[in-house]
Amino acid sequence: MAVIGVARRLGAPNDDAPLLDFAKKNQLAYPIVVNDASATFVKPLNITNLPATVFIDRRGVLRHKIIGFGENLNQQREAMLRVLLDETP
Repeated sequence: MAVIGVARRLGAPNDDAPLLDFAKKNQLAYPIVVNDASATFVKPLNITNLPATVFIDRRGVLRHKIIGFGENLNQQREAMLRVLLDETP
């Protein structure tokens, strides 16, 4: 299993300082892909807004998406992770 964050720059082009500050503040221990202006990374996943959590199974099939924030976001993520991890390879 792999966890990859997807972000977009909110400030000046090539200024990753706000993103790095956010990652440090929130103790993110996974790689973060910075999406370019043409949405090369998120367009094939049909992500319409950020933040987004995307679950791709072992075969590379998009299984579930969570768009935005939510009160029970962590519970939703954990439940989907359990489903995917319990599947036989």
